[in-house]
Formats: sequence, structure tokens, C-alpha cells
Amino acid sequence: MMEHGSGADSYGATGGAPQQSENSKLMATAVAGAAMEAAKTEATKIKNMVLNMRDGPVSIKILSYIAGILLVVTGFFSFFGSFFTLHPIDAVVHLYMFAFGWAILLLEARSSILPKKIVHKIHKYCAFTTVVWGRGAFFIFIGTLALAQWVFISIVLGLYLVIIGAGMIYWGQEAYKNLDALHGEMKNPAVVEGMFRKFDHNNDGVLDVTEMGNLLESLGAMMRPTEVEAACIIMDTDNDGKISLAEFQGWWANSPSPEVV
Repeated sequence: MMEHGSGADSYGATGGAPQQSENSKLMATAVAGAAMEAAKTEATKIKNMVLNMRDGPVSIKILSYIAGILLVVTGFFSFFGSFFTLHPIDAVVHLYMFAFGWAILLLEARSSILPKKIVHKIHKYCAFTTVVWGRGAFFIFIGTLALAQWVFISIVLGLYLVIIGAGMIYWGQEAYKNLDALHGEMKNPAVVEGMFRKFDHNNDGVLDVTEMGNLLESLGAMMRPTEVEAACIIMDTDNDGKISLAEFQGWWANSPSPEVV
């Protein structure tokens, strides 16, 4: 009797292990499925946000600041999380994301907080950041790093970065096309300067995004707000958010604009 009871107990313990393992697998599958569905929902929200904002007042600069802040915050906390759980490769990737977040913030605000000498070095050694499509490609690269982590917050962040990066490339291309088409509307330097003075409504010697939008519209351009901002980024060589007469003349003299291949 004792042996029989012992055998039954042994059998029950042995038989429970596969059942427990199966339950764990089912639970893991359910959690993974729920995470993927949540990620898809967030991706749809982000996509709709981008599609809606392309005709609205949201600026490329604001989107870039949001991306930079999110990268800094998530990179910081995820780095320590990976470090203390002994995942060194993940920790290094999150450290890169943290650094890239700061890089984006500095690139967007460099003219106001960085010395001109450093700004010139950025222009020289990171020339891709001076063109809209270059910034877009940089965002897509960082986004793929985030997606490779394959956790919910990184998936959402990665999708945001990839979509914004693709948007930058698209808006930049549209801006290049419109600017090239408008180049012939101004026949000589005197006309170029006259147009600049005409739309410098507050006579401060520079054009902001609104004034530049009015100028481009007067030449027949039908550009979305984000495309106007992309056009300003193309002309704004010192990245101060304003277009000086010298920058406007420089764009006109150096057109046609480069094409993205």
C-alpha cells in the first residue's frame, strides 16, 4: 500500500510538469499576442497622427524634439534596466539610443546653445544633418535600432521614429521639387531681393516660416505647412530658424536643388 501511494505521488508530480510547461507556453503566447495587438494599435495611431499633421500646424522641429526627449528618457531607464539584469548588448544599444536622443536635441537647437565653431564642425563632419532627407534617414536608422529591441515601448518608439523619418524624406523631396519649379519665377538677383523685402513684413531682415510660406504661395507654390518648413530647413544654412537675405540669395544662386537617390 505504501509503495502504491508513493508511486501515485511520483506519477502525479511527474505528470504535472509537462502540464505546467504547456500552460506557461500558452500564457507566453497570449501575452506576446496581446503585446503585438497593442503595438499594432499604437502604430495605427502614430500613422494616422502623421497623416493628419502633414496638413496641419505641427512642425518638423517639434516632432524632432519629441523624438529626442523620448529617446533620452527611454534610453536612460532602459540602459539601467538592461545593465542590472545582466543584458550587456541591450544595455549598449540603449546607451546609443540615449546618446542619439541628445544628438537630435542638440542638432535642433545647436545655433542657439552651441558655439559657432562647433556648429561649423557639425556642418563639416555631419553634413547629412543639414539636409531634410539626411535627418530623415538618421531617424529611420535610430528607429530600426529601437525596433530591434522587440519590447513594447521600443516598438512604439521605433515606429514613431521610422514614420517621422519617412515623413521628413517625403516632405524634403516635395520641397525640393517645388523650389526647383519656382526658381525660374525670379529672373535675376534684383527680383530675388525685391521678393525678400516684400515679404519681410516686420522688417527684421529675416523671413520666418510664415513669411516664407506667403512668399512661396505668391510664386504659385501649393505647399503643405510641413513642406514649407522643409523648404526653410533647406535654405537655413545656419539653422537659426530664420532665412536671411544672404541665405535666400544663396539658395537662388545654387539651384537646382540636389535630388535624393
